[in-house]
Amino acid sequence: MEPAAGKEDGALRLALCVGLAAAICYGGGAWLRRRPVPLWETYGPWIEAHPTRAVAAVAAALYLLSFWLFPKESGDSALHVPPQEAGDGL
Repeated sequence: MEPAAGKEDGALRLALCVGLAAAICYGGGAWLRRRPVPLWETYGPWIEAHPTRAVAAVAAALYLLSFWLFPKESGDSALHVPPQEAGDGL
């Protein structure tokens, strides 16, 4: 039995978001330590103390953002709104 294509797409999307989030948190943290950025001075210590939570939060934001930027082409989805029929509503 083969896995559904939609689940594979979702798993790939999530894996890419986690990889990008890890690169942002670790690479961005290393880059920002050398530069005086007020936002990093505020949140940097928390990110360095809780790297797993930081990666998870950034990955979740990227995952939701990816649905907005790259919506699924076909299939039923909770984010998909079907177009109205010609005689419906207004």
